[in-house]
Amino acid sequence: MKFTTTTNNDNIDFDYIGIEKFLKEIVKLDFTEIEDVSQFARIEWEFYLETRDWGIKNFGAYATGIGIDLILEYYKTDVENAFNLLSTEIEINKYIQDFTIESETEFNKDLNLSVGEIEINFNTRTITILFN
Repeated sequence: MKFTTTTNNDNIDFDYIGIEKFLKEIVKLDFTEIEDVSQFARIEWEFYLETRDWGIKNFGAYATGIGIDLILEYYKTDVENAFNLLSTEIEINKYIQDFTIESETEFNKDLNLSVGEIEINFNTRTITILFN
């Protein structure tokens, strides 16, 4: 069974590793300091059952695709050395197309299954999605 989950900051924990280097070197964004990162994500995932003749052996979920838009608030020092707070929206989908997607499933006793955490590691070019 295939699903698509759309989300924002409110219900999923996002973690970005190496985002500063990525923004400066790949996106070519000139900034002094990042103030805030907001995101909107669309996660495509599937539910699976592993069965045997005696019953269900295992079940879980794995991600098949992801799309992310970031809204950054950042400081940039101008010519007079004043800190200016700026905002920009960056669609990072074209930058993460070749990233490896890894999925992990943790089950709770109520058998709920949903996307819980997303980690994007720009250094190792991996995206880890935790279902819980």
